[in-house]
Amino acid sequence: MIKNVCIKNFRNISELSFDITEMTTVISGQNELGKSNALNAIMWLVTGTILTDKWGSGENDIDSIVPKNATKGINPDVAITFETGTKFSKKYITKYNRDGSKVTGHTTEFYINDVVCKNESEFTDALYPMIGYSPKLKTKDVNELRLFVDPLYALQKLDAKQLRALLVDLGCSVTDEELYAMGFEDLRELGTKHLGKWDVLRKELKDSIKKKTVELDGLNAKLETVVGVEESDPELLKSLNRDLETLISKKALIRSSNANPEIAELEKQAAVIQNNINNKIANHQNDISTKRSNLMMKRQMVLDKLNSSNTTKTNPLREELTSVNHKIGELKSAVNAYDLTIQNNSNLINSYITMGNQNKQAKTNLVLKLDLVSNSKYENFITCPICGSQFPANEKEEANFENHKLEEINKIRAEIDAAEKKNLEYKASYEKCKKLKDDAIAAKEHASDQLAELLVKKENLEKEISIIDATPVDMTEVNAIDNEIFMLNAPVDITTEEKELEQINISLRNLRTQNESAIQERINEIDTKIVEINTAISEENIKKSKFAEKQSYIENINKVRTDLNNDDSTLMRCNELIKTMISLINEKATEKTGLTFVMLEENLSNDGVKEVCYATVNDVPFKDVNTATKIRYGIKFIEKMKELLGHNTLPVLADRMEGIDNFDTIKTLTKEQLICTRVSSEAVITIR
Repeated sequence: MIKNVCIKNFRNISELSFDITEMTTVISGQNELGKSNALNAIMWLVTGTILTDKWGSGENDIDSIVPKNATKGINPDVAITFETGTKFSKKYITKYNRDGSKVTGHTTEFYINDVVCKNESEFTDALYPMIGYSPKLKTKDVNELRLFVDPLYALQKLDAKQLRALLVDLGCSVTDEELYAMGFEDLRELGTKHLGKWDVLRKELKDSIKKKTVELDGLNAKLETVVGVEESDPELLKSLNRDLETLISKKALIRSSNANPEIAELEKQAAVIQNNINNKIANHQNDISTKRSNLMMKRQMVLDKLNSSNTTKTNPLREELTSVNHKIGELKSAVNAYDLTIQNNSNLINSYITMGNQNKQAKTNLVLKLDLVSNSKYENFITCPICGSQFPANEKEEANFENHKLEEINKIRAEIDAAEKKNLEYKASYEKCKKLKDDAIAAKEHASDQLAELLVKKENLEKEISIIDATPVDMTEVNAIDNEIFMLNAPVDITTEEKELEQINISLRNLRTQNESAIQERINEIDTKIVEINTAISEENIKKSKFAEKQSYIENINKVRTDLNNDDSTLMRCNELIKTMISLINEKATEKTGLTFVMLEENLSNDGVKEVCYATVNDVPFKDVNTATKIRYGIKFIEKMKELLGHNTLPVLADRMEGIDNFDTIKTLTKEQLICTRVSSEAVITIR
């Protein structure tokens, strides 16, 4: 049970808070004070919607909950506290630009005991057990929470399809087996194919009838175009095809028997001459190829001989140059190695100098420390008060001091000896590295001198080779051979054969023209007859095709008419089944809810009935009764739904209860928690 409600910035309510001590709470006052908005605030927190008003509106216009002319920071904030002490609150956050103008859209924040929730699911997961609610409906387009809170939602806001689906969820459905048992066994096969979705089947049948009616009209229109067509004569068509085959064979025979002896003899002579020409050209090409190959070999031999004369002179020089280059490479590598040795030993020398200096400083420090320790004395003496002489305060302590002093002196002397030994080692290493460095410098200078001499020798050899290579070669013999190769390109002489072949071809063309004219004249006569027969065959085939088309139209028309009659018959049976099914649902709904529902109206000639779904009160449609009656029956329907779907402790929110006689009557409307409004003369909102 809700024990406290706190509302801020919700429509025209700037701030309102009230405790609830009884199951029935009435919010009263004059119009425009915000009574309905108080209910809508609770409704918005629990269901995310606002109440249905008496005219059936109450859309989920959530943006309307923001106060008019609200500025940044003024946001709706609603909280309810249950008798367990748990507080649930919800805030509507309007978005703004930096300039203060509103942005389309908003965010919603959810809190439990003033601790913000990660998301809405965390909020509802805690709220639903608190009110004993868990979703039960199969239909997804109905706000189930709102069904239990808003008395007008189910019976006035839901459309026919939604209300019928709700009644089915309440246990008012009818199975296909029940329908088959009531005389609709003939529809079992269709019901199996459509999984009992009779409204889907009916729509398919209506669409099929409409489609087949259009198809039938089209077939009848096509039949009108061929209504006078008669069947063709099969024997006539066979005779025409035989005549056509005879003419085609005769035409082929004429073309194949066009041989002329004189033409054949001339063609034979022309073939012999053409063959002679081809052989003469081939022999000429072979002769040229052989000569060219021999000349090319001779030319290469001359070039090799010319090139070898210079090579003989330069080969010893090139060998000597290769040897010089090899020695230069070895000397450069040696110089680089000496450089590396010099560098490494220089680094070592610097390192030994540094370490020697550090060691000398350490030795000096040790000598100073030895002097300091050697001169240290025991200072804890006692002066005699009689004679003024000094005596050790503790002889044992003085002896320990002297022993420790002696140990420290020996230790320091050992460290000085070690430092001296290190100085000798550093000096020996220094001398060794210096000698290696000096030897490397001397060796580098010697190698550099040798390298300079070899570089001069290399330059002289390269100049000498270059002078020999630049000496020109005598190409007279090569040019003479090239001229011989060029002269081989002269074409073969076939002038006589070509003239003889041309004369024969002229004679052949004349004879062929004369022969072709005679043959073509005979073929033209046959082609004329073939055209006449093809025309006759085409006319017969068109006649045959049109007659077949006519027969096809007639067959299709008969088939479509049969299918149309079957669909009409099935549609009538389907309408009867649906009428029976909805009547049964109506009876079950009345039995389970105590309300009378209208689900069929006998006013459609083509379908027989119009499907509707609405509740009635004493035969008056629910939407037409007064507000008080709507609320009474809406609350009764909520109680029935709780019985059928499972009880919960959601409060019922009823607006405009002034039609109810008095407060005592209101208390008898329901045993559940009821929060309602009444118009009164009070100038401020009053909670009773």
